[in-house]
Amino acid sequence: MSSMRIPLRYCRTAAFVYATAPPFRLMSSSATAATADAGPKLFKFTVSDAYKPKKRRPQKIKIKQTNHRVNRPNSGEDSFFYTPSTAKLPGLALGVADGVGGWTEMGIDPSAFSQALCDEMADAFTAHLTQDGNESKRNSLILPKALLEEAYNTILKKNLVEAGGTTACVGVVSNATGVLYTANLGDSGFSVYRSGRVVAQSHAQTHAFNTPYQLAILPRELREFEARQPPGASRHILDHPRDADTASFQLQHGDLVVFSTDGFLDNVSSTEALAIVTKSLLKLRAWVSHPHSGIAPALETELSPELVGTIAAQLVNAAHVSAHDKNKVTPFAKEVQREMRIPYKGGKPDDITIVAFYVTQKPKAML
Repeated sequence: MSSMRIPLRYCRTAAFVYATAPPFRLMSSSATAATADAGPKLFKFTVSDAYKPKKRRPQKIKIKQTNHRVNRPNSGEDSFFYTPSTAKLPGLALGVADGVGGWTEMGIDPSAFSQALCDEMADAFTAHLTQDGNESKRNSLILPKALLEEAYNTILKKNLVEAGGTTACVGVVSNATGVLYTANLGDSGFSVYRSGRVVAQSHAQTHAFNTPYQLAILPRELREFEARQPPGASRHILDHPRDADTASFQLQHGDLVVFSTDGFLDNVSSTEALAIVTKSLLKLRAWVSHPHSGIAPALETELSPELVGTIAAQLVNAAHVSAHDKNKVTPFAKEVQREMRIPYKGGKPDDITIVAFYVTQKPKAML
C-alpha cells in the first residue's frame, strides 16, 4: 500500500538538567520503539504553535526564491512541524528547526533547508506508520534521530536544497506509554513543565560562541574548494544527525512540553518561562494550588488547541519584548559576558518559534 500524506502544521546537541530526578534514560540505537507503543491509547496530546519573525532590513544580496516559501507560516528562517494527534496514530511527532542566517551572504534562503527538513520529517513519520499495511509498523514509532536522519538523507538524495544550514530539535511521543523521545542538534531545545517545576530542560551544544551544531549542505563548488585546502584550514561546519543527543522521558498528566528555537531561549530564562507557564495553567485551572501540598494537575482538565496556543503566544511575546530590551540581562547577555568578558545587557532579536503540547492522561493510566 502506498503511503498517504496526513495533513500537518508547518512549523540547535544538548545535555539535560533536572529540578528533580525524573525517570530518564538514554535511548538505544534502534530506529523504532515498537514494544513500547502497542496497546490502548492512554495519553492524549493537545498541540499548538506560536511564532514571530525577526524584523529584517532589505537585503543587498538578492536571495534566490524557493518553493519552500509557498503556503508556509511567516516564521522567518525558523520552521516547525507537528503531525495530528489522533486515536488513529500511535503517537505524535513534532519539531523545530532554525535556518542558519549566514547563508544569506551567498544568496541562499536560510529558511529553505529548515523548511525542507520539517516537511520531510513529517512525511517520513506518517509514511513509516502506513507503509505496506504492516500492523507492527503502525503500532510502532520511528525514533527522532532516525526521523532526522531519514529526512536529511532524502533532501540530499533528491537534491531538494541547493545549500544552507539548520539546527533541529525533534520529539516523538507515544499515545500508549506517554514516553517522549527526543533528538536535539544545536541550540534549539525543549523543556518539560510539571506542577510548577521544570523537570527536564535541554542545554545548547555549540562549537564556539554563537556557533551551534548544525546540519549543512554545501554547494559543489564550495565542497571542491574546501577539499583543496591544506589540513587545518578553516572549513564550514558539517555536523550529522548522528551527532544529535537522544533521550527519553516519561510524561505525566498535566505536563506542558515546549519545543523552541534559540530566539526564545536566548531571551527568556528558565525561571521566567516557568513563571509564565505556571501563571497561565493555574488561571486555566489545568493546575491547582493546594495550601499544603503545592501545585498539582487538575485531574479532569483538558486544554483545547486554542488555549495551548495562547500559552505558546505568551511565551513568544515575552521573548520578543526581552529581545528588544537594551537594559535586560537576558540569557544571551549572560553568555556574552561569560564568553567575551565584557559588560553587556540586552536581548538578541531573532525569529522566535514555539511548538507546545499539553498532556492528558486517562484515569486508568494514572492509577
